[in-house]
Amino acid sequence: MNITGNPEVFHTCYFTLTTTMSIRKKRKTATSSASNEPVSAPGRSQPAKSKGSRRLRGKLSALLELPLDILLEIFGFLLPLDLLHLSRLNKDFRKVLMSKLSIGAWQAARQNLPNFPGPFRGMSEPAWVNLAFIAECHFCTRTVRNPDMYLMTRVCPPCASERLIRTRVLEAKLLLAHVSARDVTGLIPAHCTSYRSGDHTGPKQWDWWSLHSDYDAICAKLLSFETSEERSKFITNQKALVSEDLKHSRICEIWNTQRASERYREIHQGKKDRRQAIYNKLKELGYEEDLKGIRPCFDPLAEHPQVKKNVPLTERGWAKIRDELVTWAEDRRASRLAWEHQTLVNSRKPIVLSVFRQYKNDRAHYPVTTFFPSVADFSRFLPITEVLNLPSDVEVNEDSFATVISQIPELCRIWRGQIKRKLIKLLLEPDPERSRDETIHQLQLACNVVICSHCSEFPDTARRRRGQSANQTFSVMPLFYPQMLSHRCMRASDHTVFKSIKDGTGRLKYPEWHIRAPWSMEYIAENDKLRSIVQCIVKMANLDPATTTVAEMDADESLFACLLCEKQQLTESKSQMFILYRWRELARHIFQSHFYATVKFTRHVHKFDSGELPANYQNVGPVGPIMFQCVHCHDLPSESADNYNGPEEITKHMNDLHPEVTTPKLNKDFYVPLGEPSEAHKGRIVVMELSNDTSEELRVTYKCALETCLQSCQSQFGWETDPDPDIHFDELNEDDLLDEDFDDDS
Repeated sequence: MNITGNPEVFHTCYFTLTTTMSIRKKRKTATSSASNEPVSAPGRSQPAKSKGSRRLRGKLSALLELPLDILLEIFGFLLPLDLLHLSRLNKDFRKVLMSKLSIGAWQAARQNLPNFPGPFRGMSEPAWVNLAFIAECHFCTRTVRNPDMYLMTRVCPPCASERLIRTRVLEAKLLLAHVSARDVTGLIPAHCTSYRSGDHTGPKQWDWWSLHSDYDAICAKLLSFETSEERSKFITNQKALVSEDLKHSRICEIWNTQRASERYREIHQGKKDRRQAIYNKLKELGYEEDLKGIRPCFDPLAEHPQVKKNVPLTERGWAKIRDELVTWAEDRRASRLAWEHQTLVNSRKPIVLSVFRQYKNDRAHYPVTTFFPSVADFSRFLPITEVLNLPSDVEVNEDSFATVISQIPELCRIWRGQIKRKLIKLLLEPDPERSRDETIHQLQLACNVVICSHCSEFPDTARRRRGQSANQTFSVMPLFYPQMLSHRCMRASDHTVFKSIKDGTGRLKYPEWHIRAPWSMEYIAENDKLRSIVQCIVKMANLDPATTTVAEMDADESLFACLLCEKQQLTESKSQMFILYRWRELARHIFQSHFYATVKFTRHVHKFDSGELPANYQNVGPVGPIMFQCVHCHDLPSESADNYNGPEEITKHMNDLHPEVTTPKLNKDFYVPLGEPSEAHKGRIVVMELSNDTSEELRVTYKCALETCLQSCQSQFGWETDPDPDIHFDELNEDDLLDEDFDDDS
């Protein structure tokens, strides 16, 4: 029990009482043993009596033998909660403490708690202590942390749905015609808070709540009056009493809030003291350097089960948890050393970047015919990591990589071969008799299409079939070989994956939340529906899907019109405008816009061969710009993971970041990424069907629009309307991408 007030008086009384009890017990034991001691046989020794427990059972049983005034004086030094626990110890204590004679002891105990208010009107001292300190529901045995001082009860959520009722419900169900609803609701305690009505699992409702028992009692009281004068007088007095109870409830609520805050601070300080004591113990064992990196806002040791207890640390307690915490400190030391080593490696990576960029600028040629690793992959090559992992006392500069430069071509070739075999394993069926040339040819087939799962979003099938997908985003990113090699999702990753490593060489301009990452196939996924669509398109072009490559389909000049899409009616004309697709864009369009009509979509697609465009079709302008990348931003923080769409974006990039380049040139200042279609700017062509009654003025208008669009492209880059296919067609150099003798795991 916690003793406050004047503990010396209590200890004096307690010592006198226990001493008297011990003397009485000794006298009684001695007398009893003298009269009842049996006579032992001669020559036979008595067995030694076992030493009894030092603790005397029932030591406080004689406490009730004290005079009542002394007993109540002793009780006055206890805390209210101690008195309540003592009253529940046995029937004798309960009989004393629950009598009206003990009211002084309860009041004295209440004075031992600073600022502890008195009980509510009509509430006894024990009931008030039970409400204030015992965290139990007053209607069941569930735990309830906070009392409702306005309703003067503790109620759990299940009981709240049965015992409480909203005020507006009370007003609706009022049956007393001669008493207003406002009068009845003002005669009982109410609290504006959130409880759950009905099923206690439902949402909380913010409203005025009252106890159902209070409502029933006040209604019965109002019905008991025979005259209206008595009833009116009672209502006036009851309102005054409820107003006084409300004032006292606010005082009690403030005290309870302060008590909870003090208890929280006490627990927090206890945990803080224990944590600091453990820190000091670990520092004495030599882990001071490992604990320096712990920040106040993020303290992993504070969440350790043995640390976050609200128990003072003693030598005995430390001996029990010492081994466990030393193990944690060793892990912390290993993490610190790994962090310091990674920081050292990252500080040397800019040197690696400088060496690698110089090699790429010397060896790279445009248009690109191969693909290089990024600095994230290059830094993982074994000869590079050996230099990066040199001890901190060894100076690392560009001369440290002098012996590695000659190995870079072979390292890149091995890296490409490893990636190539991963793609072969994903896209092709295993065939040991297949030759190298056959393997490369099958990899380049147009039907070996995959999708980027990171860039693609698929609809909910059920919602789309019900026609409820208007607000859903549905897109797909098809990837053909070798386009998948240079796709940005294969070389970039969310920065949260590497948030613990600060590497300046991995930064990207866009997207801001992405960084460079080693080449990965994480987002490459096969899709049988998209593959079947491409196979049908290849057949519509009168080619064999089993042998037709991506380059052969790009060289085919067939255009496709989707008859499933509605044509756009031109204003003040009978003409209609729609889109002609190249084969790549048609596959993407059918997959995205006609997902559930892909089985028979060939019936609704019209193909135009080269030169077969009817005379009544007039080209208005190209749709779908060429994708570009900047030569000057390779592996730098200014590089964008996404390609620049069309002449406008790449020109703006050059003007903003490379103003020294006054006239940007293709394949010198910017280039078409590896695997992009040879005529990406003609991926989709918007055409207009001109009816016979179309005026000559309308024809001239759209012809001028076409010429303006084409002249814009020529003025920006100086190329012809139909550029040389050799500039954009990348015949991928496969010699350094396949090494059958190289082990994938090396």
